[in-house]
Amino acid sequence: MTDDVRLQLANMEPSVGVAALKAAFQGAADRFTSINHDIQGIWNGQRESGDVISVEVIVTYELPNGTFVKIPCTSTLRLKGERITDYRIFFDPSPAFAD
Repeated sequence: MTDDVRLQLANMEPSVGVAALKAAFQGAADRFTSINHDIQGIWNGQRESGDVISVEVIVTYELPNGTFVKIPCTSTLRLKGERITDYRIFFDPSPAFAD
């Protein structure tokens, strides 16, 4: 990742920087017993300033009460060289956060 990587996670405000990205993912890791991704497809493209990779997955969250929630998700990674400069995760996480 670039030092100024931008993360857009669902409909939350974007965050910038490696520390912010790590904090967002750590928050999910702390909430769930496990998180697994079943990749449905990967697509490569171009934009004026670099490559773009799009990954379609089904994410399975194991909740602390032992139930599993599956959510479709698409992630778009915009690259500068071989480093991620923009990371966008499109999904509706509300089923995994419903108590």
